[in-house]
Order: sequence, then C-alpha cells, then structure tokens
Amino acid sequence: MEDTSGRESARERAAEVRALTRRLEALYALQYAGQRTARLAAQVAQLEALLAALQGFPGAMADAARRNGTCTCTCRHG
Repeated sequence: MEDTSGRESARERAAEVRALTRRLEALYALQYAGQRTARLAAQVAQLEALLAALQGFPGAMADAARRNGTCTCTCRHG
C-alpha cells in the first residue's frame, strides 16, 4: 500500500521550500543593492527561520523569535 498522504506532504513541503527560497533570493538582492532597512532584515530573518524549520530544524523559529525579542513563551529569556 502506498503512502500517498506522506508523498503529498513531501511535495507540498518541497514546493514551500522553493517558494521561500525564491522570496529570500529577492530579498537578498535588495540587500545586495544597498537596501539595509530594519524591516528588510527582519523579513529575511523570519523567512530564513521558516525555511530552516521546513528543512528539519524546528527550533529555528523559536531561536529567531528569541533573538528578535518577539518570543511569546513564559520562560522570560527574551
């Protein structure tokens, strides 16, 4: 019996990784062109963390939130 739901999930994850990679490449191009706003840096950091989480590093999202001071957990490490 084939695991079609697992294959579909893998395809969806791969498509999301490709989409995030394209978005990051566009943002990197803006940075390379000289745009150095805090908002752009935050967008890059957020997308990098999301990409890392999709690639098997789920702690990347929490680490990014802690670094940016946007963590909402109650351990008060922020």
